[in-house]
Amino acid sequence: MITNNAIAIEKKILKPVNKYCQGIKKEVVLGIIRIESNFKNTRKHPNNGIGYMQVRLKTAKWIKCGARKNRDLHIAWMNVKCGCEYFKQGLNRFDGDYKKAIAAYNAGDAINCITGRLNNGKRCKIGKLINQEYVDSVLAYAQGYRCSTPKI
Repeated sequence: MITNNAIAIEKKILKPVNKYCQGIKKEVVLGIIRIESNFKNTRKHPNNGIGYMQVRLKTAKWIKCGARKNRDLHIAWMNVKCGCEYFKQGLNRFDGDYKKAIAAYNAGDAINCITGRLNNGKRCKIGKLINQEYVDSVLAYAQGYRCSTPKI
């Protein structure tokens, strides 16, 4: 369920999403933001992810999105811009396959189970996405946003 508070937060970031995420389904971007940070730009992950889209400075510098320091990634529009540019690379790499691009956004290039075991020792089905739960969660939230996201 999307609360009034959540809608207010979404409105705050819809402007940068609409500006910097051209060519990406907006509801998927909102789904990623919901899973990555729960719409909290101050969120910092132990893996050094920062802000709404949990972008790492190393990644931001690699994709040349304009962020040069960690504090840059706490700026809402910069964080969304960098996250969307990184996600677009995944979409391009996987020929528009949103499931694989979402998996790559979360796990990097190693998105498929190859050996039957993950680095953490858990079993996985060979050939399946290693983070299927993450992908399913993003897509479930995206479905909700497709029906309820306010227009700007």
